[in-house]
Formats: sequence, structure tokens, C-alpha cells
Amino acid sequence: MLFPFRRAPSVPKSSTTKVIKKHTVIVGDGPQAAAALKKLADNKYKRDTVIIAGGLSWIHKFPSDHIMGQSARALNQLSSTDRSQLSPMPNFVWTAQKDVADAYASSVYRTDTELLSLIDSCVVRANRYGPGWRLSCLDGTVVDAEQVVFCGAAGPERQLQDSGVVLLNHPTSRRAAQKEVTTALQTLEIPGYYKDKRVLLYGGSATAAWMAEIAIQGGCRDLRWGSVNGFDNADPTGVNGDIMRITKSSRYKTKLNSLEYLGELDQVPDDGEGLEITELLTSSSKMNTERFDVVVCATGQNPYASTGVYNIFSKTMINRLTPVVMNNGGVVAYTPGLIIGGPCVASMEEFGRAIENNTFPLLERQNHIKVGYAVSVMAGEAAAEKLLEVVSSPKPTGEENK
Repeated sequence: MLFPFRRAPSVPKSSTTKVIKKHTVIVGDGPQAAAALKKLADNKYKRDTVIIAGGLSWIHKFPSDHIMGQSARALNQLSSTDRSQLSPMPNFVWTAQKDVADAYASSVYRTDTELLSLIDSCVVRANRYGPGWRLSCLDGTVVDAEQVVFCGAAGPERQLQDSGVVLLNHPTSRRAAQKEVTTALQTLEIPGYYKDKRVLLYGGSATAAWMAEIAIQGGCRDLRWGSVNGFDNADPTGVNGDIMRITKSSRYKTKLNSLEYLGELDQVPDDGEGLEITELLTSSSKMNTERFDVVVCATGQNPYASTGVYNIFSKTMINRLTPVVMNNGGVVAYTPGLIIGGPCVASMEEFGRAIENNTFPLLERQNHIKVGYAVSVMAGEAAAEKLLEVVSSPKPTGEENK
């Protein structure tokens, strides 16, 4: 069994749905959730707690020995199968990511598993319920909680279609299994994905920069890296400086308009078929047509997706939260009964400033631990710290509530 500790009962969808009542709910399955739980355990937090976590997070898909932001020498010399020279991931970060389930059960709550249970599902909706929240899960489970700590990302990866690209045709499942058109993190599930392929990477974020590293290490034949808004966000702390220099001649500003699968739509593609894209080149304002073997979308996350933070809590609710920078440099937003880790709402203006002014300088002092991992871990610790602060504060009297 993937999760070795006690499971909360799943509840079928019906008009008589049984509601599970808990004091604290931790939503999330990644390093932020693990960091929050570790912080609670270290402070001997004993409240009745449930984790809602559906499957493994994207963080598990990265090779265990791959720190994003490699040197030019490493990028040029190491093959996809020879990673012996790569610097190891910090022990706590990798332990939390490699097996979050075991971390929850053993290293986090240790012997107190009777206070911890798991709902193996995803939260799809949250509604105010008395002083707390009522959480509705994908499998029909409903949880009432006094305190919710949301340790999730903004939403699933944005697909190419979500980025305004029109797909002119669609392959059958047999060809679609080749993932010629996919998202950045999904490529990590396929061994040898980039080997000998002509690759178009679409997006200008740090994630796109990490995918460029992996494509080069994976032996791609040719790499072109396009973005609508340029590449100012691809290297926020300087850790991706080498890949930015290596790809200088490969990067260009463009707007993808459409994509068409070439060859038979119900067959595994032969060499030379691939994909044809049309794009508007920003530099010349001219239309261009190119062929690629794969197109990888790295245009960010979708907070409006079914499990995205804006869909679960609503953007209006998110914008009402009070942002705060905690003592460890992590950022959270909160309202009575709800604490959300910073990366989920990093688009908020206050959070953008907090991360830039507090988190990034702290990371620089810590030898450039991978930004995505470190920000998540710091936010998880900050969320738990805020929860401890809230539950230990004396409840206001009736007079103060008037």
C-alpha cells in the first residue's frame, strides 16, 4: 500500500453523504505539505489531523540527483544516463520528495499515527461552514475542518491549447501515447524522451529553463525555445545563468498560432512526420511555418483548473486573504480557518514583492538551493508556523467579537 497509515473512510456520492469531521486538514502531496507536517511534528502538534493528497506530486518526477541550474560544463558533457557528477539534492528536500507517504507516517508523526489519517483524493471545492470550512473531494468525500492548511500549487500545468494555440487535428490514443505535444513535467515520465528529436519548447519561465537543461542532457538533435513575453522570468535568481547563455542563439520571441499532426493520426509516427506549427515571429511580424518532432508547453500553471486554487476557493476569496512574511522568510496568506502557502498565490502583488525581497535573497545566502523546491519547503514551514500561532492564540471574547 502506498500510504502505510490509517486512511479516513472514502464516502460515496449520495444525498446522505457522511461527513468526516477533523480539527486540521493539510491539503497537498508535495514538499510544502511535508515541510508543514514536519514543523507541526517538531512542535508536538497533537490535534486530530487529516491529509488530503491525490497521488504523487510533480516533484517526484525529477531525477533524484538532478539539481536544476547546472554548470555549462555539466550540461555539455553529461549524458542523460551519466549523472554521477551532478551535485546531490539536499537531504531533507529529497527525503520529503522521494517518499512523502513514508515521511508523513514515520518521520513526521512517528508513533502518533492515530492522530493522522489520509484521504487519497483531491479537493475540488471549499465552502465556508460555520467558523471553518467544508471541503468536497473528487471521490465524494466531504470533510468539515476548523483549520485548513492548503499546500498545493496554483493548478495543473497549462496545456498548449490553454495557451491560445489551435490544434488543427487530433491523433487517436495510439499515437497520442507518444506525447508529441505535452507539458514540461509530463516529459519527465518518459525515459529518453528528448533523444535525437527536434524540440520546440514554448514558455519563458524558470520551468522552461529547467526543461531546456533536460532536453540538452537528454540528447535532443535541435532545440528551439520560444516565448510570447520573452525570458525575463527564466532566471529569477541567476541559478539558470549557464542554460541562458547556452541557449542564447536558440531563444526567440514568438506567438504560436496553430499546430497540426503530420502523417497518419492512428499510427505511431515515422521519422520525418512529426508536427507542423505556424507562428507569428515578434522580431519581424511575419508568419513562419516549422516542423518539429515534439512541442513541449511550459507556460505555467492554471489556477482556474478543476483542482486549481482559484477554482477551489475562488479568486475573490484568495484576494481577501491577508499576506504575511513569516520568520523563516516563507510567505503565506490567511483568514480565520484558512492558511495558504505562498507559491499558490504568488501572483498576488504583495506575495510577488515578498518572494522577491525576502525569499530569493535568503536562497542566495543558502547557496542557490533549487528555487522551486526551497520556496515550497519554506512556505510549508511558514504555513505550519502560522497555524501554530493561530491555534495557540486565546479565542476572542464575545465582547471583542461585537
